[in-house]
Amino acid sequence: MVNLEWYRTFKSVYKNGNFSLAAKELFISQPAVSQQIAMLEASVGYQLFVRKSKGVEPRNMLSY
Repeated sequence: MVNLEWYRTFKSVYKNGNFSLAAKELFISQPAVSQQIAMLEASVGYQLFVRKSKGVEPRNMLSY
């Protein structure tokens, strides 16, 4: 079952392009952000973000 908090976290990561900045915005730890995104990705069945050395960017959903 999808947790609505995961969507809030997804939105913040998408907007900030960075797990750490999203964590600060949401007042939670960076590992908590990573865990919530991992659980959301497991729930939907594919990777939502491309991890880069300086943050993340949304994965191109058209390639699925």
